[in-house]
Amino acid sequence: MRAGIEGSVCLEAVVDVDGHVAAVHIARSLDPLNGLDEHAVRALEKWRLTPGFKDGEAVPVLITVQNSFTMGKKKRSAADCGLSVSP
Repeated sequence: MRAGIEGSVCLEAVVDVDGHVAAVHIARSLDPLNGLDEHAVRALEKWRLTPGFKDGEAVPVLITVQNSFTMGKKKRSAADCGLSVSP
């Protein structure tokens, strides 16, 4: 945060049948020069999730994730990535 940059990086990735995150793609960049985009990618690659299931079998699924960088306690929502939010 030394550069004083705030905002969100939107990432798309595949959760494989073992719950590992793969094929991470930056859908909306925040800051390619100071490394915030790369920090968001590396953080997402460490996640372990429950895979999707279809007909009782684990299947790969595409996910979209927003990683927010703020200087204070501002809250951002999935809508900041252009996503619709359903309850």
